[in-house]
Amino acid sequence: NGRLLRLSGYSCVRAMDTGVALCALHKFAVGVCHSASSDVLVIVERGQMWLFGLCPKSQSEGPEYIDVAFWTGVPKSQIDNVNDWDTSKGIVFMSTETVTNKIVTNKTIEQLMNHVSIRSYSDQPVPDEMIHTIIKSMQAAPNWCNLQHVSVVAVKDPVRRKRMSELCGGQPYVAEVPVFLVFCGDFYRTSLACQTDGEDFDFVTTQTDNLIVVSNEAGIAVGTAVVAAESMGLGTVPIGDVRLHARELVKELKLPKYVAPLIGLCVGYAKDDKPPVRPRLPLNAVYFEEEYNTDLSGLLQKYDETYGEYLKKRPWFSKVDNFTQLAQGFYHQPYNHYPEVELMLVEQGYWAKGEQ
Repeated sequence: NGRLLRLSGYSCVRAMDTGVALCALHKFAVGVCHSASSDVLVIVERGQMWLFGLCPKSQSEGPEYIDVAFWTGVPKSQIDNVNDWDTSKGIVFMSTETVTNKIVTNKTIEQLMNHVSIRSYSDQPVPDEMIHTIIKSMQAAPNWCNLQHVSVVAVKDPVRRKRMSELCGGQPYVAEVPVFLVFCGDFYRTSLACQTDGEDFDFVTTQTDNLIVVSNEAGIAVGTAVVAAESMGLGTVPIGDVRLHARELVKELKLPKYVAPLIGLCVGYAKDDKPPVRPRLPLNAVYFEEEYNTDLSGLLQKYDETYGEYLKKRPWFSKVDNFTQLAQGFYHQPYNHYPEVELMLVEQGYWAKGEQ
């Protein structure tokens, strides 16, 4: 509006008609990012990055600025040090940790950073070509020695989806979603190849490392499937409760020996608006250079505050107040979330009976 804003001693003019911000600064690296609702002035000084959000006066909520700040190439999880919310003047001031935490952005990265789980689905069918595209994309993902130890069973029939929902702890979206995918660790195909040479395959599959192999590959596969599905406008949510009544699920899907259900995935069109993105742990709580840093208490305390603010806006979603309470509540003693898993692994040939 041609207004002159004084931000911590620096002058900035925002020209609405041209979308250009002019800055009177010395010995600083400066950049400006624009969105439909506001601009962000980025100033870099001595390895420290400062973000000045020029927001409309009507904006009094932090999350809107977080969305804008993402345009700067700084992940939302990095913006965890809020120094001031001066919403009366339409100005927001933040600082991030260091410039080294800046990331490159493109459409793929933006999609990844804006991932949310969808737990309410419309009855709009998902075309077969979309499902096939998801599976082909999954197949292109990395796997061990190209032995491809993952298979997927798609459950589309409404009656059978309802049964899957019952076996997955009664989660309603498993019955509601048009397609429910079950990702399985699969040494069955490998066993067919090896048995042609008379190989004793139980000796192979009962080695603990091969259980890690199929678990790794299933995780990579479902993550790739989520990205592929979201790129086509579909919503997803992974379902770990396929392991809750794992033995019965094996029977329902007629899984042969050496095939074990590891994780499910709902795939469909969202019925409601997408929920807000959940704040993640700060980068330096999960990423270390050269050696692990065990001094994480301060970072967890800070993340408790961030996650707590998120939960306050979704009181129906959680009975806890922060991340620490979430972890303590989930992993309290005695912990045995999926009691059938060990016996299912024995029956499917992944665990020697003496190891129970």
